[in-house]
Amino acid sequence: TRVRKSKIDSLHRRRQEMIANVKLIEAVLQKYSAYKIGKETGISYSTVNDWKKGITSVYGMKLEYAIKLTEYAIQEKFEVEEN
Repeated sequence: TRVRKSKIDSLHRRRQEMIANVKLIEAVLQKYSAYKIGKETGISYSTVNDWKKGITSVYGMKLEYAIKLTEYAIQEKFEVEEN
């Protein structure tokens, strides 16, 4: 239906505006378990665990995952520390 499409378009536009933040992602990976992050974000446990263990670099993750983790960090009230 028309309403559903406009809602999806709105969500899609909002996601595109979100910035992926490596510092926030690293903070989340450091603070929470792979199980908790996976459960809360829908990213598989093994993928999150590979980032936590350094098997896979966070700089090589899919943009989709980077956005999810950044949104999760913001939801959990993480802040970027200024040096």
